[in-house]
Amino acid sequence: MPKVFEESGFIGRFYMADLDEPTHVHVTKDGKEIKFWISPITCVNSGGFSRRDLRQAEELVQKYHSDILNLWHAAEEARRNAGRTS
Repeated sequence: MPKVFEESGFIGRFYMADLDEPTHVHVTKDGKEIKFWISPITCVNSGGFSRRDLRQAEELVQKYHSDILNLWHAAEEARRNAGRTS
C-alpha cells in the first residue's frame, strides 16, 4: 500500500489491488477514510469527515496530484512487469 503523502495528520495512499480502477487516492485521518478520484479530483465519499477536513484533504490531493499520478503509473508498470525475466 504505497504512501503518497503525510501532512497535517492526513495520510494519502492507494492500494495495489485497486490498480484496475481509475486513478484515485485514499486519504485517512483519525481512523476515517475518504476516497478521491484524481482526474478530475472528486470526492467519492465523505468518510465521516467534517467539511473543514474534507476541504483540507482535497487541497492535499491537489497539492500532491503529480506525485499521486507518478506513483500510480509506476505501480501499474511494476505490476505489468512482475514475473518477467530478462
